[in-house]
Amino acid sequence: MATKKGKFVPKKKRTLISEPNWDKLRKASTEEDRENAFKIASDFVHYEVPEKEHLHWMKAWIREKSNWDLNDNIVELPDAYLVPFAKYGWLAVMLGYIPVRHENSFIKNLKPFLTRSNELRNKLNQEPQIHPTVSSRDPEDFLHPDKVKKWLDYWTAFIKENSKNIETASKERRIAYQTANTYVWNMRNYLRSGVWGDNRFGEKREGKVMVVCKALAYNAAGEVKRSKGTWYPDIQAVWEGATIV
Repeated sequence: MATKKGKFVPKKKRTLISEPNWDKLRKASTEEDRENAFKIASDFVHYEVPEKEHLHWMKAWIREKSNWDLNDNIVELPDAYLVPFAKYGWLAVMLGYIPVRHENSFIKNLKPFLTRSNELRNKLNQEPQIHPTVSSRDPEDFLHPDKVKKWLDYWTAFIKENSKNIETASKERRIAYQTANTYVWNMRNYLRSGVWGDNRFGEKREGKVMVVCKALAYNAAGEVKRSKGTWYPDIQAVWEGATIV
């Protein structure tokens, strides 16, 4: 008697952030529900879906859904210009729709890059891929690019050596591996954008970034709105609830 082959079911990947209920989110019909769906899924896509997949599906959205007729330009445009938009392209393909606000952002901010793709490619090849605000920092600055590049080398090696921990049964090792991936992504993004998006810094992530309030906001009673761990100019200190540090 012939043996019937079972259907191949890929092994479900362990994730630190719970995967959204995609079937439920796809049913969003109103603009408000679609906005909420993008918000709900955003963290999962950011932390659990590789950047190369973001880019692949962002390009697919441009080719198949945008009606921009700029398919050839996708090949010419360096991926660095697509990265800030890519996870929303992934979401648009995954969910089958895109909120008006995000689509307008694509039209306003991404489409111009595509129309200048050849120019931008040549420019990127001629100039260092480090943001001017980063390369101009003082050599003693705690985020000077030479320092960040050394940290990047350290954590890239860590990821390579600990790749087996991506699906380990140990929660602590999975978290350590994911934290390293996030730190590497944040450092690379800093070098090309000038924006440090991590709450830690240093080769061993030993430094803690302080949030600084630049302009005070007030509630209806006229009191300053405050968040713990933030430095405020009016008190010249970090606010920790009732305690000032």
